[in-house]
Amino acid sequence: MKEAVNEVDFEERNEDIARISQIVLASKVVNLLAYVLLLLFLSFYSGLFWYVISYSQILTEGIGSETFLEEFDLLEIDNVKRTISLMYFAFTTLSTVGLGDYHPISNLERVTCAFLMLFGVMITTFVIEQYSKMVKEIRDFN
Repeated sequence: MKEAVNEVDFEERNEDIARISQIVLASKVVNLLAYVLLLLFLSFYSGLFWYVISYSQILTEGIGSETFLEEFDLLEIDNVKRTISLMYFAFTTLSTVGLGDYHPISNLERVTCAFLMLFGVMITTFVIEQYSKMVKEIRDFN
């Protein structure tokens, strides 16, 4: 009789451990999604900042000045496509991938882009560090 009680306790403990493992894994997945959203928001706002920098040059120097928006005809397309293009440029710059299809044109844009890349290195390092910690915690838990 005592052995049957011990077997039931053992099974309940295993079920509890499995539930806790699922909860820990779910919380880590939520954390990962939060970091992905952080990168998307940073890309969005960096793209808006880039638009402001480039458009301010157009306002001061006039239409036809050599700027990012003029070079890649981003003033001629609708707002959704422009926003996606700016987010794409900001994301590739922040993640330090820099595919080269979009690049800064004027000196002000180059200086701004250099600081944006430095900021991107910090953010990318932070996200990778958090991801590595998450993987280590999941391994250590199991």
